[in-house]
Amino acid sequence: MNLLPGIAALLLGVCPAALRGVVTAAAGPEYDSNANRAEEGGEIQAQPSPLLRLQAGGSLWHAAGRHRLRLEAIAGGKVFLLPAAQDQNVAVIQLGYEQGVQLGPLRLGGVLDYYDAFQQAAGGSLSARDFRAGSTGLRLSGATSLPRGHRLDGAVDVVGQLFMYKPDGAYSFFSPTLQGRIGSQLHAGDPDLGHDFDIGLHARLDYRGYLSERRDFFLQTGLSAAWVGPVLTQVGYTLQLNLSTISLESYQRHLLSAKFAVRIPGDFYLTLKGQLNLLQAAPTLFVPVPTIDEENRSLVMADIERPLPRGLAILARYAGYFNVPWLGGNEPPYQRHTVYLGVSFRLERQQAPAP
Repeated sequence: MNLLPGIAALLLGVCPAALRGVVTAAAGPEYDSNANRAEEGGEIQAQPSPLLRLQAGGSLWHAAGRHRLRLEAIAGGKVFLLPAAQDQNVAVIQLGYEQGVQLGPLRLGGVLDYYDAFQQAAGGSLSARDFRAGSTGLRLSGATSLPRGHRLDGAVDVVGQLFMYKPDGAYSFFSPTLQGRIGSQLHAGDPDLGHDFDIGLHARLDYRGYLSERRDFFLQTGLSAAWVGPVLTQVGYTLQLNLSTISLESYQRHLLSAKFAVRIPGDFYLTLKGQLNLLQAAPTLFVPVPTIDEENRSLVMADIERPLPRGLAILARYAGYFNVPWLGGNEPPYQRHTVYLGVSFRLERQQAPAP
């Protein structure tokens, strides 16, 4: 692992001793019961298929004096094995960059994020998920330690973002964005073996300009609470409001989430997650998804991981996606189930604390 920081130091002109690096990789077979994400009763029929999922990535952090630097790159994709589902083959590239200066408890820096998904020609708008998204701007963040092991942190971003939906340019937009978060960590008990209670608040405001005359105000706000001790439990709520100059494109979404994680006998780690997605919108509304795995649907997920020597681990995961009937909603019935069994690898070089 000493090779990666050495190359990065040569390229960036920084001190290798102040670098921290991580390399990860994962691969495995998966089964998808609805690869093209078709809704029940629609013209497009659900296409089940096995597939191979691949991912590799790396991250670098540099912290020396007041200078802070973060670099990350991830590449991955899904290759479907049945000919009828191969129009769903997709590859993804994700890049992240942040560089700033530490000013006492505050950090001021610039950020740049890029995400690009490439999909083979899909058979309809419901099947298409290839898009490009990028953002850049300034971030002011800070953290402070409080008495008795408590902690407070937060950040404010002022960025411009570009979203390009490749199958239909009518859904592409540019937006100035203001977003912020604040969190507190309250500690109880032994300094090393006690319990932490985390509370977080977040908010985001976009003014989205499309290629047509359409203009949208997008507001997102929410809160989360987590308890970390012998087990991890977390609950959250997010509200999304989209107010559009085209009335049929306005919507509101309520997201209720819960997560539970615990170590079980045999050195296995079990994680359970659920999200209830309640959408109120016109029946014809189409919202492009922001990642290749996100559904804008309700979700249940269970995964179990077993670490192995030399940075290896095995993982089994089930995920189910649904539309849930509710008062005020009009989404058609929908189901999708995926089962994944994979092997992951992680190699970390840690000679300096992360920034």
